Amino acid sequence: MSTHQQKSDDAQLSIWKMIMGNMSSLHKMFQLTKGVGLRNETQPTMLTCTVILGAIALAILSYSTFTGSAVAANLHSCSNLSKGSIIAMLSPDIKPIESTISELIQRQAQAWETADSDKLIADFAEDSVFIVPGSRFRGKQQIKAAAEDYFAQVTETKITVNTIILQGNKGAVEWIWRQRNKETGELSKVEDAIIFELDQGKITYWREYMDNKSKV
Repeated sequence: MSTHQQKSDDAQLSIWKMIMGNMSSLHKMFQLTKGVGLRNETQPTMLTCTVILGAIALAILSYSTFTGSAVAANLHSCSNLSKGSIIAMLSPDIKPIESTISELIQRQAQAWETADSDKLIADFAEDSVFIVPGSRFRGKQQIKAAAEDYFAQVTETKITVNTIILQGNKGAVEWIWRQRNKETGELSKVEDAIIFELDQGKITYWREYMDNKSKV
């Protein structure tokens, strides 16, 4: 057997080993994408991922002998991708759920700061529930009315987001809220913890636990 043929056989054997090894990694990849919150309409199926890997395998095995080893090494590297890298590889335009929720929370903070009730309720579902100590509001219109009542009484609202925690479709936010009373001019500070739930990217439940005894 020629040296050239031996290299070809060795490269193909190495590739096949990597392909079979990466079938297990592919299954893990599929599980990871389910756990990190890809949008449902773009979440890859196991069959789709398998077909993609199969096509890659056929392309690799029909490629030149001398590049085979390098490709095999790259397949091995793929098995060590992080969660974020896996998402980017499958669909570069899709953001992890953590990023999406962070943007939602920042939009909520900005809506309160700019007294924009329309922007505020845009992230809420039609039948959502909004609860603050002593009050409960159901539906976007009640939430909008409550926000506008708040805007009529205070100004210079400033919110600092400290912590965002996620678990499935539920999460928690810890932020610090500063405001000035329009009538008295008094500045106040509230440390606020929030529990929320989401359905298809919309807020269905939002409950705030406030400590208004904090010093400004």
